[in-house]
Order: sequence, then C-alpha cells, then structure tokens
Amino acid sequence: MTHPYHPPVPPPSLQATIQLPRTLPRPPSAPPERTRAGLDVFDPGLAEYPLPFIQMQLVLCAESLLRGLRDVSSLLPPTLSVDATSPLPSSISVDVPISVDTFHPTHILAAVEPVVSNSNSDSEAPTTITLIPIHGAVFGAHSTAPILQPTPVSPDVDGDVQQREPLVLPLVPITLPSIPAFLAIRSFMYTHSADSLLSTLLPPLTFTAESIKMAAEAPGRLRLAHLLRSAYPSPRDLLQCAERVHDVWRTVCGLEIGGDDHGDAMWDAIWLAWEVVLGALSLVALRGAEMDGQVDSMESPVKED
Repeated sequence: MTHPYHPPVPPPSLQATIQLPRTLPRPPSAPPERTRAGLDVFDPGLAEYPLPFIQMQLVLCAESLLRGLRDVSSLLPPTLSVDATSPLPSSISVDVPISVDTFHPTHILAAVEPVVSNSNSDSEAPTTITLIPIHGAVFGAHSTAPILQPTPVSPDVDGDVQQREPLVLPLVPITLPSIPAFLAIRSFMYTHSADSLLSTLLPPLTFTAESIKMAAEAPGRLRLAHLLRSAYPSPRDLLQCAERVHDVWRTVCGLEIGGDDHGDAMWDAIWLAWEVVLGALSLVALRGAEMDGQVDSMESPVKED
C-alpha cells in the first residue's frame, strides 16, 4: 500500500551510536502564509480569528474533545492489517453516543512507522496500521503539514439528547517517525500541558508547574538529572529515555508542529527533557569512570541561558 504523506525523518542517530546531539534545534518559524494554512483549508470560517485565540478556545474545550476521542477509540480496533488483497478502506464507520457536551473526532490517522528492510518478500507481508482519532481543527491549529481535508459537518444535537449515530470518519494514511511520540504530542495539542508532556517523556519522574519553574535554573535541572539517574542507573535504560525524547523531536519537526511563535511551551518541555537526560548520562559516565571530584562541584551539563 502507499502512504501519500511522508514527513521528513532526520537520521536516527540514537540507534547506532551513543554520540548524542548536544541540542535539538527548533525549525525556523513557518512563513505567515503557511502558519495556519492547514487550519484555514479545514475550516475557512476560522480565518478571521487569530491563531492563539483558536488554540486557547480549543484548550478550553479539551474535556469535550478528549471525551470524543475516548468514545471513538473505545469502538475502534487499535490496529488494522492490510495487504494487496485487503487494502486500506477510505473511511470507517462507528456508532457513537452523541450529546451536546461531546465533540467527536473528524478524522482517523492510519499510521505506520518507517520500516528499513532489504528483503523483497517483506513487500508482500501484511502491514499493521495503527488507528489514531484526531480532530481536524486541533491538528490544523498546531501543524502546517498538509494532511487533513475538510469533512462534512455533523448535525447539531438539541438538548441533552443521548442517542447513537453512525459517524463516518475518513482514514488518512500517514507515516510517522514514532507512533508513541505522536500520541504524546497529540495529548499536548489538546491540553497544552507541559507538565504532562514532561511526565510522559521522563517517567517515572512527575512534573508540576512549580517543578518546571524550578528547572528554569541550572540547580533545578541538575536535581532532575540526579533523580533520573537514580531511576535509570543503567546507561542503556537512559539511552532508551533519550530515544523517547529524540523521537518526539523528530515527530514535531516532521509534522511541522509548533513551528510558529506559539509553540514555545512545547519546545521548552522538549529542551528541558533533553537537558535532563544528557545530565543524567553525564552523571552515570562520571560514576563509571570513578572520578574523584564531588558531584556538587562538577560543571552542570545543562546549558545556561
């Protein structure tokens, strides 16, 4: 099968070497005419509203939007298997309960990850597709990638009506650098919760607004590096943690998410996670080399602002 949209995937340096990049650069801001191109195509009626206003209104509706995601996800198989004899359908129908306080998704991403193989026989093997519901307005408000097209508007529901109605959602083929990374970013697009994103990137650490504020200073970041090193004393485990952060970076770059001036919170979270992982790896390296210097006097691995 073919996938019409393939985001660019930077070389996965983490898989073959431990020479990790010192920084994860943020792509240049999109030109003004592209910043909201996907959103305006999806819903031309939003063209008169500033993008930050639209993003904030979507965050205020997050509970209703996420409820819609859960409704649809509970009725979908998590994956589909497709091959030459059983191609991907153009849409999928689910019978969902509808009410005035639930906004159901408008699309389903039919996602695969890149597969590197030299075997000719693999081309005939079934492909496993992961189904990911998404609201077109949410995606278009955060990504400039030309992926989603408008769908018919569902009829309004009057009153607190509980009923079931067939919901026909287009299946949009897409190749993602990392499906788990996209799911983490999808959650952020709905909530703009930096603490939740960081908790996903650096488990088992948990974050709050206060802990993120403390991490603005080098001592706070170094403390987090110590905590992460304690949670993952093995360099291999820490490298897997680094790969998780790196996958999120590849995904947001490939899908052009947060490339405008309004993605600062997301990028700050990615950069903080990366600095903490590098700091934890530095601490493990120091311990492994049996250095005599006190940890408290070592130079912070975190770049000063």
